Amino acid sequence: MGNPGPSIIGGLLRNEEGEVIWAFGGPIEVADANEAEVRVVHQGIKFLHNVNLNKVVVEGDSLDVIRWLRGVKVVPWRFASLFDEIWDKIGVASISFTHVR
Repeated sequence: MGNPGPSIIGGLLRNEEGEVIWAFGGPIEVADANEAEVRVVHQGIKFLHNVNLNKVVVEGDSLDVIRWLRGVKVVPWRFASLFDEIWDKIGVASISFTHVR
């Protein structure tokens, strides 16, 4: 497979008790690890926007992506359009971004 290579993304949404209330996943085009991480956040934020969830904690294991989402690190140009969509969907929602190992 390699990096970049064929990729699969997946994520889940848990309630306050930690119970899974929504899960998603599937293949995407050829991507490197960062692109796959950005695309999974993009899909998750689109879902949150569509169901009007506005108080959310997003956890991710890519420190670069979390830093881009927090605005601590400059987003690479190749992800700019995806991040524009992410930030547009976030709007006034209360979303925090946490790095997990």
